[in-house]
Amino acid sequence: MAQKLGAAGEGRLSTDGQQMVCKRSANGPGFVKSSSGSGDETPLVEGPGGNYPEDWSLEGKFISYFHFTSEGQRIPAVGMASPAGERPATEFVFGGLNTPMFGSSRFSPDSRWVAYQNDESGRPEIFVRSFPEHETTLQISNAGGLLPTWRRDGKELFYVAPDGRLMSVDIVPGAKLSAGTPRPLFAMSAPKAVGDFALYDVTPDGQRFLVMVPVVHGTSVPINLVLNWPEELGRKP
Repeated sequence: MAQKLGAAGEGRLSTDGQQMVCKRSANGPGFVKSSSGSGDETPLVEGPGGNYPEDWSLEGKFISYFHFTSEGQRIPAVGMASPAGERPATEFVFGGLNTPMFGSSRFSPDSRWVAYQNDESGRPEIFVRSFPEHETTLQISNAGGLLPTWRRDGKELFYVAPDGRLMSVDIVPGAKLSAGTPRPLFAMSAPKAVGDFALYDVTPDGQRFLVMVPVVHGTSVPINLVLNWPEELGRKP
């Protein structure tokens, strides 16, 4: 049975699929609830204003989010909250986060680092910061960057360059992370046509990408529904 828990596009499932963090309005507060729809809602952050959930750490202990005032004004800060209430919500990055973009903070698979974009220099760049102590910060991009995404093993970090190219950076993960030189993989399709950025995702092995592309106004795109796909996977060619 389908459960409507939040506004479209504003829900984030925990890794085990048991919980969801979501919100019902554009500038409203986020909350955590069972993905089955049962039980009570737990506020993501106590207090006035709103927040936009961005990422859930792999082990499910932390959620990153952006702040909003009650009037909907974006506060330049990334916060960290604990869905179980084990520790109070804190500001993790403050300042230089004025680029109007969501999906810009991502936990590394080992939860030791958080990748995020910061435009304090005058253009958005990709950084990683140690977590939860946030004592070490490294700049990853060197010519602008948006929307960081980790490979599942933490050994590669992807982001979108200002010209729409998808970039890749080799990462040596661990307590003392090191990063290689960014290299382009391929050009995204007309990133300016979809809200000034291109949405994408990557398979756990980093070999295949799902990319949002703009649809020309007035054209129709078919929707294909695949039935009985588990049986199809088991068939021999």
